Amino acid sequence: MHKPIQSILSTIKKELQGIDKQLDKLVNSVSEWRQRRDLLLSAKGVGNVLAYTLMSELPEVGKLNRKKIAALVGIAPMNRNSGSFQG
Repeated sequence: MHKPIQSILSTIKKELQGIDKQLDKLVNSVSEWRQRRDLLLSAKGVGNVLAYTLMSELPEVGKLNRKKIAALVGIAPMNRNSGSFQG
């Protein structure tokens, strides 16, 4: 059972490596994308996966200020002062 599974996993890993190379080539071909990726990679703990994810899922990064990005992503603390809630 292990040999066929290992073979499938090996094939998937090779495919992922090919996709990573294509993605790197594409990002390197567009100067704006390359600059944005390099800026994201300059932050500690940010690798290619996170940089490419942020670039694709949150293209507003770098265009909006930190408060607007936090609100857009849903991590900004919001006061709930309206109504009669006491808590």
